[in-house]
Amino acid sequence: NANGKNKRTTFDLLSDFNKEISRKYDSLYEDFPLFGLKGVTKRSAFVIDKQGNIKYAEILDDPGKIPDFDKIKQTLEQCGK
Repeated sequence: NANGKNKRTTFDLLSDFNKEISRKYDSLYEDFPLFGLKGVTKRSAFVIDKQGNIKYAEILDDPGKIPDFDKIKQTLEQCGK
């Protein structure tokens, strides 16, 4: 990763092949600024509690950055996970 530390996730990750969720969460580049690609999902992280409430959302416009995993972990802990 960007800071040279090796981190592993201990939570589920979503693959959004058809870009349905990306569109609903407004995290899609219709026209990706690099390489002339279309329909590329922005690097994003969401924590959704058991009631379906979004507790954390991070959508990155810079494709070279990664979500803040420490904040994600903190939010998960606050959700009682």
